[in-house]
Amino acid sequence: MKATFHGDVTTTYAEYIDAEHDRTLVAEPGETYDIRQAAGVTRPGADAEGNPTGEHQAATLPMPPDDRWTTAKALAKTTKELD
Repeated sequence: MKATFHGDVTTTYAEYIDAEHDRTLVAEPGETYDIRQAAGVTRPGADAEGNPTGEHQAATLPMPPDDRWTTAKALAKTTKELD
């Protein structure tokens, strides 16, 4: 997913990947990134009553990661004929 970062300072998102460069997402204000969730992200598990189990479970994170992002508009492909 392509999104533009609108934070005030450069921010590292350890649980997300900058897919274009295949590395941890380090977002700079005003820049657009192709982001995805990092592999192996987990959260503490719970039983049916919500009690912690001590086991971690795979987690799906929100995209984009927080409210400092907006979805980037896809660039329209243009074709230009050369004479």
